[in-house]
Amino acid sequence: MLKRLFPDAYPSDAMSSADFRRFTERDLRAMKVAEARVVLDRLATTELGAHDLKIPSNEVESWLRTLTSVRLAVAIRLGIRDAAAADELAALPDEDPRSFMVSVYDWLGFAQETLISAL
Repeated sequence: MLKRLFPDAYPSDAMSSADFRRFTERDLRAMKVAEARVVLDRLATTELGAHDLKIPSNEVESWLRTLTSVRLAVAIRLGIRDAAAADELAALPDEDPRSFMVSVYDWLGFAQETLISAL
């Protein structure tokens, strides 16, 4: 999963990729954690949905990157590597145990699209 969240910067050059990772991965991880905290803190203000969620403009990029990371993690868990695999999973019957995770994947995409449209 980490390979997809932190892909190689130079796929055809393992040595350059390793150098790039060595100098950037720690900061990228810290940024992902900090942005996830922004999202969690904002969600906490809703008091479990008792209040509307309002995302200030200065938090939008954190939200978009966090939603993307979570959606990617769900895609990895479902084995989605391309649009064809996503389409195949979208046709699963409700009884399939993966159908719930597919709905989460779809909702995350909807949330991203809605947030972008609101900009």
